[in-house]
Amino acid sequence: MQILSQPSLVLLHGHAGSAHTFRNLAEQLGPERVTLPQSPLFAEVRAWWSHDDFGPTICNIKELELPSGPIVIGGFSQGASMAAAVAACTEQVVGLICVAGFLPEPVPELLRPLPALLLHSSEDETVDPFLGTRLARWAVSAGCSVTQHEYLGGHRWTDRVDELVVEWFLNFTLASEKLSFDA
Repeated sequence: MQILSQPSLVLLHGHAGSAHTFRNLAEQLGPERVTLPQSPLFAEVRAWWSHDDFGPTICNIKELELPSGPIVIGGFSQGASMAAAVAACTEQVVGLICVAGFLPEPVPELLRPLPALLLHSSEDETVDPFLGTRLARWAVSAGCSVTQHEYLGGHRWTDRVDELVVEWFLNFTLASEKLSFDA
């Protein structure tokens, strides 16, 4: 399937976070290109799934309102895990961005290889960097074209993360004008 329009970027915040996490990035790329969903409340905490579920479910994914057309989906921490699950079962996803991410349980199987940007802080004390390595191995074993970076700053979305995501996304959208993706 030929991409007829530029992909949108959908970013999912982390557990107890908010879409506000990505405000600087959204300003840089323009609000018309970026969708920032807000997760539901579980016991008064914003999260993509409750701790009783142990990971995203098809129900959670179907409730996520995605823009029409091709999308690059990404997220931070629990949002990155949710993004990987959405990428595994949503045809319109053409790219994946995971920051401080980990694999959801059960581990999904991708529909097709995707370009992926994977970022993790070597100083992350919330999501062990080993879990980011496990996520990278999953993506590589699925045939994804993976760009991986380590950053400083602990378990946070930093200005450096903004820079890396914006650069990767802009390069991806330039390249997408020439690429075909299998449906």
